[in-house]
Amino acid sequence: MNGRANEHREAGDPPCRECRHYYITYEPAHPWGCRAFGIASTRQPSTVVRESSGQPCRAFEPKPQAKR
Repeated sequence: MNGRANEHREAGDPPCRECRHYYITYEPAHPWGCRAFGIASTRQPSTVVRESSGQPCRAFEPKPQAKR
């Protein structure tokens, strides 16, 4: 299975990979997670939140920029 196929976002969903709550679980059954909602899934967390609540994710916080 291609992992990129699961990256589809609906309009209005925040980009999970740019959120401070997003993480990689390294569990093949549930590779992506959200610390704010305490979920891990085969789909992007913002998609799971939208399907569960009917609203876009409200916990999005941009990751801090790395100092160079």
